[in-house]
Amino acid sequence: NLSWSVWDDTIDFIEHSNANYVEENLSNETYAKNHISVIVMLDLSGKIVYGKSYDRQQDKILDLPQSLKDYIKANPAILNHPNLHKCHEGLILLPENQLLFTSCPILTSQEKGPSHGTVILGTNLDQIVVEELRKTTRSELNFYRLDRSLPNSNLQKVIETIDPKSLISIQSQNNHLLSAYKILKDFSGKPATLL
Repeated sequence: NLSWSVWDDTIDFIEHSNANYVEENLSNETYAKNHISVIVMLDLSGKIVYGKSYDRQQDKILDLPQSLKDYIKANPAILNHPNLHKCHEGLILLPENQLLFTSCPILTSQEKGPSHGTVILGTNLDQIVVEELRKTTRSELNFYRLDRSLPNSNLQKVIETIDPKSLISIQSQNNHLLSAYKILKDFSGKPATLL
């Protein structure tokens, strides 16, 4: 996220709506190569200057989902960066998907403030991303939304055994296999996903 949020060209785009910026920097290839599902750029007032999503299967840039616009409006803390050198990151549950995101203040190319707005990048936690994570970690990862019915009753029992402080549970399946579970919180701090 820092490549767009710490850049004089982004400041120029936010303040002057330079059309060449989008053409030169936010192509389909940009989204695909960087595994990005959404890019949102907002000015200091919280107005969306640029907001698009990317459909990887169709290789198509689409309008930003209304659900994400609504989330940003309902959670203005995502745009607040008291420490200009620290980004917010985490998980957002949207009706259509789980979104891993970063939200960074827009600074000069020399990383100087004040902030000129916010850049939010997100990656849908879809089956393709989960498969990539499985390959990288060489483990059987699954992400279950807690705002939906769990696929089996064993997972509900797992949730009941999770330590309330660490939000972790480790269970022995047999002499050679352990299962580890963790509840991931969303940006607002609510339990969102069982990993």
